[in-house]
Amino acid sequence: MFTGVISLQQTAGARCGAFGSKVNLLSMAMARGLPVLPGFCVTFELMENYVQQLRRFSPMIRRAYEDLCGRSVSVPVIVRSSCELEDTEYLLFPGVFQSLHHVGGFDALLDAIGQCCRSVYTRRVEQYMRLHHRALECQYFTVLVQPELQPSYSGVASSFIPLHGRPEDGIALVQFTEGSNQALLQGARDFSSYTVFQKPGSEVDYRPIHKQTALDPEVEREVLRQVYALVRASSAQFGPGSSIEWGFCQNKTVVFQIRNIRFQPEPANVSRGITSFPVSEQGFKFQAMQYFHEHGLFPAKALFFDSHTGMEQIRNRIGTIDGTKPVTVRFSVKNQIGLPRYFAKNCEDALGYLEENLRDEWAVILYNSIHVRASFELYLDAQQLILEHVPGMWESDSILYADAVCQTETQTDFWLAKNVRMARFEDEDGNIWQQVPPLGRAKAVGLLEAVAPIAAQLRKDFAADLPLNFHFVGDGARFYFLNCRLSAKIRSGIGMTGKLHRIASLGDIEDWDGVSSILFEPSLARGEEIFLAEFIPFLKQAKVPVYVSFGILSHPAIMLREFGIEPQPLYSCHNHFVERKGKL
Repeated sequence: MFTGVISLQQTAGARCGAFGSKVNLLSMAMARGLPVLPGFCVTFELMENYVQQLRRFSPMIRRAYEDLCGRSVSVPVIVRSSCELEDTEYLLFPGVFQSLHHVGGFDALLDAIGQCCRSVYTRRVEQYMRLHHRALECQYFTVLVQPELQPSYSGVASSFIPLHGRPEDGIALVQFTEGSNQALLQGARDFSSYTVFQKPGSEVDYRPIHKQTALDPEVEREVLRQVYALVRASSAQFGPGSSIEWGFCQNKTVVFQIRNIRFQPEPANVSRGITSFPVSEQGFKFQAMQYFHEHGLFPAKALFFDSHTGMEQIRNRIGTIDGTKPVTVRFSVKNQIGLPRYFAKNCEDALGYLEENLRDEWAVILYNSIHVRASFELYLDAQQLILEHVPGMWESDSILYADAVCQTETQTDFWLAKNVRMARFEDEDGNIWQQVPPLGRAKAVGLLEAVAPIAAQLRKDFAADLPLNFHFVGDGARFYFLNCRLSAKIRSGIGMTGKLHRIASLGDIEDWDGVSSILFEPSLARGEEIFLAEFIPFLKQAKVPVYVSFGILSHPAIMLREFGIEPQPLYSCHNHFVERKGKL
């Protein structure tokens, strides 16, 4: 194995495991024409005395540093760790090893190299390995030195639908922020998210998911166009699970890091079928929506087309929905998520989209678009009903406090968010953000009364499959059921005692005192669910109550239950009242 100093460009030919995944992927990307900043690597043998190695390598480090930056100490560099265990099939090490920014001067460089190399022995790494039930079997450690770019914008992009292991051909998920992406990677929420795609024969197009950064439309399009091209190139070179960290500076985009995300943690609850649905190859979403439509729980005009349905048949039948109104296009495939959806302005627009994007194995769902004013999650078992509500759209990245109703055989409890919420509404014109006042006691009671008979019928129809979660939306007049999923049983016990320690990023784990209850508020965007799995080993071993604040039926809470962790709701920003004794 190689130890010593080598340029980043030369490592591509060596392909040595001692360089680590970060260096090897960047060097191969550089060799294949992707825009990667130049740099050099210093590789240490961990079993040998570090001081002696550094003394031996110092003249080579100085020459490499001067070749990279000249003799000017005013050129800052970034010093990053690259370990052979990092970004492997089972371990990502996101932010676990040391990296240092704004390093200027040779003496400061040597000190930074030492800090990175010694970070392999820190408590943080030891804890990370222990949480993943693995030994630190690492013989080499590499430090990568590159010029520090000061980007106008930077972020993360991927063609991978995380956690569920679905690489989605032709679609990229892009998150970015102004300036450096360190704040984004450390869990700050000052970022925007987009899905970016390209129709055959057309220019790159995009849709905002969560937009925080105000951009000139031309700059926005150019940044997303360049990042999309890099994601596609990375996927072609390294596989569809590729994820990149990128920066945009002086109208050019460069690649900071490439990851091959391959592992998929195993849920505690193995999914079983829902007996009320027929056995089908069309995908669960297709089965659920077709069932709800047939039973009056999706009261909009809708069309359902099996996979392998030709465009001529779709065109012949599409006239049965209102062609002058907006149309929502959705797809469904068995065991696959993250498929695109499209808000068309009318039937002709929907047909044009299908002509360019429909794949033979996709089942198609078409319906006149719903102006979603509120979103709901409903949990049912034989003894309990839990209903949660947020204004506007409710997706996996939502940080809205949910209103909640818990009804058992003996009592009905309401927890209603106290404050105004900034809700997101989505239609064919894009996203609209709007402040929505608290729901209020009378409206909450009315909501439960409207849902109760539907819940009673669902409890009867799905008796053999309980417990279940149902997702539905409302337009202010009616409810529209969109999906359901199997659930672990939820206990109705509510309450919190003692201190809370907030866990938003992996770095917060290190500061936990081992006693306090945990408030789990992962600062992750839609599409980044794979990083939720990184918390699971810690939360399973913590042996203290785990609380969630954005709803006991929110996506993080659902994920925790799927991995055998029973979260509890935190209602510190809610008013609580009991309206009536149990009535199921």
